[in-house]
Amino acid sequence: YMEQIGDLLDTSKKNLGIFIDKDGFTSVRDCTVVQIDSPIKFKDLVNSALKNRHTSCTRQNSTSSRSHTLFLLKVYLLDPTTKIERTGRLYLVDLAGSEQVAKTGAAGITLDEAKYINKSLAYLAQVVYALTDPNVSHVPYRNSRLTRLLQSSLGGICKTSLILNCSPSSSNINETLSTLRFGNRAKMISKPKINQNSAPQTQSINIQSLTKQLEEARKEIENLKLISCNTGNKDDKKLMFRDITNNTTTSSDVETHLLNSYQTQLF
Repeated sequence: YMEQIGDLLDTSKKNLGIFIDKDGFTSVRDCTVVQIDSPIKFKDLVNSALKNRHTSCTRQNSTSSRSHTLFLLKVYLLDPTTKIERTGRLYLVDLAGSEQVAKTGAAGITLDEAKYINKSLAYLAQVVYALTDPNVSHVPYRNSRLTRLLQSSLGGICKTSLILNCSPSSSNINETLSTLRFGNRAKMISKPKINQNSAPQTQSINIQSLTKQLEEARKEIENLKLISCNTGNKDDKKLMFRDITNNTTTSSDVETHLLNSYQTQLF
């Protein structure tokens, strides 16, 4: 609201800051977090928050939204078989519509709100254009609190669905065309990537397994050393083996070869 972030679940929290969380996503500092386990609780939570949203009456809308609203839903899924954890983030964003003051008749604080709304939407358009232009290397996420918050859901690691509200009236043809052009441009943003991480217990199991393999490899190396010393020249501590890759016979230090192989897996 007017470039300040407020908490709709706790209206005492105002002008909150933005930070990057441990997973690398943009988040709001000290905002209210509620754990839910059913669609009904989710719906009740959203309805409760929307009651605290800023609205105002204009010539075109008796309950015009004077702020952008963002609701973040995090979903965690752990596969019991593979122990792979998948994390999903669903950003539900309701953008306040751009306004022409001549049509809405906005004045006073309502006019100030309209200016901030239009300005933030203009910055959002700049971000979308930068993301879809291969010749642009810098994306201006930091120009607005809105675009900064949407950075994680507009980049290359997400799938974005955009619902456009257009007026069927011929008197709003310019706004309708502008909205459709914006939506068409947004469709050109790159395809998403899937993020997945092994659960901590799975990583622990993998480390234990590789450590055991490494110990077995060390024992095997010691046995090969004894065989080499007993069957070959005492001055030659290296074992001859066949390189299957190029089908040639080479001489190599077996211990270094095997240890490097297992350490590569471990680290």
